[in-house]
Amino acid sequence: MSWFLIAAATLAAVVSYKLIQRLRFKFPPGPRPKPIVGNLNDIKPVRFRCYYEWAQTYGPIISVWIGSILN
Repeated sequence: MSWFLIAAATLAAVVSYKLIQRLRFKFPPGPRPKPIVGNLNDIKPVRFRCYYEWAQTYGPIISVWIGSILN
């Protein structure tokens, strides 16, 4: 019984990861988000400079994750 639960949980985790990766490619480019916090740690105190640098790197339209919310 416990082996079945471990296998089911592992399979669910792998399928979820693959689905998230596939959906992520449909969004505009942007800095890679971290689990749970998204890009909160990447945003600098002077936000407009941070967004300007990202626009230079990724283009005029970017995806930024604030926690689990896409902005």
